[in-house]
Amino acid sequence: MAVEEAENSNKDLAVFENKLKIRMEEEFSAVEKLLSENIKDKHTDPALVIILQGKPTVETVATVRSLLQEKPGITPVCLCVESGGSLRKIETEYRVSATEGLVQELRAIVGAQNVELEK
Repeated sequence: MAVEEAENSNKDLAVFENKLKIRMEEEFSAVEKLLSENIKDKHTDPALVIILQGKPTVETVATVRSLLQEKPGITPVCLCVESGGSLRKIETEYRVSATEGLVQELRAIVGAQNVELEK
């Protein structure tokens, strides 16, 4: 009788392990799908690119930062800064509402040619 109970217990354990394995695979697939959708979405979002030529003044940087903080939204912001004679693109933590008004304000500060919405 004890042998039969042990065999039943082992069978129950095997069934449980199989169900757990299937459940974990399903959850892993769901997470993988979400991650791939998020990555795909990030690559299709336009970015607001601000080019800072030369060495910008403290006031310029503070004004740009203030504008970015005042206009929260979903559009990522990238800064292009000079480094070793070439421009280096840096993704920032800022996400803004890239309205025409914000773009115009930024262009007034850093120059019209230095602000663009790229896709």
